[in-house]
Amino acid sequence: MRFLSRSITGFLIVIVSMTGCVQESAQNPVSQDNNQKYESSPFGFHPAIPYDDARYAGIKWTRGTTEPYIFWSLVDPYMNGDPNRFIWRLRGPGQTGRARGFDYDNIGIASDSGLNILLNIDVQPREGGYTRPGSWMPLDPDAYRAFVIATVKRYPYVRYWQIGNEPTANLSDYGEFMRLSYDAVKEGNPNASVLIGGVSGMGMPETFEDYQATFDSAYLPLLQDIAREKTRCFDIFDFHWYGNASGDYQLTKEIHQYIIKKLESLKIPDPKSFWITEMGTYSGDPQLRLSRFRQPRDFPYQSERQQAADLVKRNVYPLSHGIGKIFMAFGLQEGFKHDQGYFDFTGLIYNGEFAYDQGKGAKKIGYFTYKKMTEVLEGADFKHVETIKAETNNIFGLYLFRFSKNGKHIYVGWIDVYDHQSFATEKIDTTVTVETDKGEQKVEIIDALPRYQSGTEVTDYIAAFDSEEKRTEHGKVTITLTEIPRYVY
Repeated sequence: MRFLSRSITGFLIVIVSMTGCVQESAQNPVSQDNNQKYESSPFGFHPAIPYDDARYAGIKWTRGTTEPYIFWSLVDPYMNGDPNRFIWRLRGPGQTGRARGFDYDNIGIASDSGLNILLNIDVQPREGGYTRPGSWMPLDPDAYRAFVIATVKRYPYVRYWQIGNEPTANLSDYGEFMRLSYDAVKEGNPNASVLIGGVSGMGMPETFEDYQATFDSAYLPLLQDIAREKTRCFDIFDFHWYGNASGDYQLTKEIHQYIIKKLESLKIPDPKSFWITEMGTYSGDPQLRLSRFRQPRDFPYQSERQQAADLVKRNVYPLSHGIGKIFMAFGLQEGFKHDQGYFDFTGLIYNGEFAYDQGKGAKKIGYFTYKKMTEVLEGADFKHVETIKAETNNIFGLYLFRFSKNGKHIYVGWIDVYDHQSFATEKIDTTVTVETDKGEQKVEIIDALPRYQSGTEVTDYIAAFDSEEKRTEHGKVTITLTEIPRYVY
């Protein structure tokens, strides 16, 4: 997902700064850094706003804050490279939209609210004279480097920095640009980690083959350019994934494995982790929108319950094949371009727009589902998630995973039905028998979703989830899996 209006925004800000806006180059902001306890958490949003609602839902990470990216073109519009002249806040009277200004020091509010932060640094605008023609390289590399170092030092509580977003192979020198950015971040904070600009969702293809073909033409040349640098240019690899609630989440494993193979074949240093910093699922009925990569894909109406069930799968399944963190996107609260496109329906809190909206501030079923997921799984050993079953055919798929938390096991399982008529006709058995912890006489089985059709019906969160207790027999228990994910512990 790209912020297509950002180049225009950067231009407007520079113009406004010449016409009466107040530029502020404040002292370094002070923010507490109390979030290391949850730095290992995989649960994030892009962005996790409103912060209070994010904290209640158990979200521990935000990608971006009230300002999605820190742009060199805003902080150092004249490319002077002098930190004493950098602009961190800009306020303008009577303007609209981004022309009202920006305040990067508000980043500290997210940290103080208890969130770990991933921030993006970018040049922008590409066409505004800040880069060499046809190149990713800044026009003045020394000034850009000074900007990156100053930014990282100014916000020391941010330890994860991403360089740009969703780059494509239409410019040269990407490897040189990544090396310059990586070295600058490390000079600003040797303990910081650097993410490569994430692979886009490639137009949300329906098959892995379509994804692979687009990846090879649009992103692989960037990795080939990085390989020529023969040194580490990023610590963490990122790719993005969206789609529908009918099994698209399953492609994350093939994509992950394919990218690993490409990095190995190019002899690029192994990433310390793989993240998905944009993972989306929706409710409602998005309208068709053009894609950079393929014919627009029609996404049908999905209910709140379909989104909520898919939400669990889009977190648990990637964790099972080694993804370190998943940031749901776009936004905890709905609203991106406000044009009824896909990204206007992916949030878990309504914003009062479009059909099926239950009113601004109303929470979807997915919001309470996410909260239950974090309550059950937070603190588990996410580096060693066991796949107990992952079986699929033309009729249905059955998935069961085991997490370890505080010496106890937690199972998460579900089925996906692809052919409902055959599934009903053949009366397929979806029971599974699992081992229980030593000495356990009974387990609790909890549906991952509240029993309601809409989040507006949830008036008692604790009582909203159906559950049952089952006694164990000889250290085992048999459970029935459904299309609604279930927790067993």
